[in-house]
Amino acid sequence: MSEELIEIISPDAIVPVEMSTGYYNKIQDIINYTISKMTTKETEAAFIEIKKNKVVTPEAEILKTLFILCREFQDSAKKAGFTSMKTQSEIKELVKTEFPEYMEDKENNFDDEFLSDTDNEDPDS
Repeated sequence: MSEELIEIISPDAIVPVEMSTGYYNKIQDIINYTISKMTTKETEAAFIEIKKNKVVTPEAEILKTLFILCREFQDSAKKAGFTSMKTQSEIKELVKTEFPEYMEDKENNFDDEFLSDTDNEDPDS
């Protein structure tokens, strides 16, 4: 009796993956959910670990992995010509138009959540 074969991905493979913006948004939701379950102190510690590239906690490892995935999506979207430059006012109006249900309970902290520069920081630096 022969042993069953199981397909695996090569450990050194770099696999191109196509992903919709909706799926990207779900990944960001996972990031926000993960952070919401952490204390302020844990969140700050995780960000410091990531920034210094000395990740030791599981939370920091999860966040770093998701940040890298989001950065890859952002870079691929830019290379494919799917990005454009918008002012903060234009972004706010776009989100209000495209996601009115989300804006119902987020109006008061929209600027802090959507327009902060933390999304533009490189988690690997």
